[in-house]
Amino acid sequence: MLKRFLGARDPSATAPVEVPSQQEIETLDATMLIGFLCEAECITPMNRQEAKIAASYMRARQYADGEIILKEGDSTSTSYMLWILDGEAVVEALSADLSTPITVTVLGPGTTLGELSLMDGGARSLTCTASSHTRCAMLSKRMLQNMMLDQPEVATKLMSIVLMGVSVRLRDMTEKLKRYVRLNQTMSEELRETMTMQVLR
Repeated sequence: MLKRFLGARDPSATAPVEVPSQQEIETLDATMLIGFLCEAECITPMNRQEAKIAASYMRARQYADGEIILKEGDSTSTSYMLWILDGEAVVEALSADLSTPITVTVLGPGTTLGELSLMDGGARSLTCTASSHTRCAMLSKRMLQNMMLDQPEVATKLMSIVLMGVSVRLRDMTEKLKRYVRLNQTMSEELRETMTMQVLR
């Protein structure tokens, strides 16, 4: 599986992924990204030189206020992830009737988007929309493959940072789910008590 993910080194991997409706900017604000990578919590933290190497494999993207960054259900543009450099992204999920979006969270500078689809190739699970002018660093699958082949230690540390971010968000979602379950149980018990009282009358 790892061999299939790595593949052969692609000389064109440094070229930006073609993503409709996204405006590419000429240079990546590497200083900001390097700072995020060095400060990120992970098993083995990155030093500044390693962060510079990681940043050199990425490209920059910018999004206007209200522009969709990632769209729920999109199965065609899944080969990249993003680091938010500045601005914010509102993360939403479609409701059960598939018409009303529900806000899940708001992500700001230093957080990542789209890492799950990058790894498994699956469709985007949530919609992320820029809530202001937002700049991001983009890492494509090909760029990551090249980094793994050229700089395996740096790539390992980078993926450790990504994994830590996923872990934090997963724990947060788990806590929200627990609160929802407890609320649902409380409401169900109150409903049963109300129905029992009505029957007894």
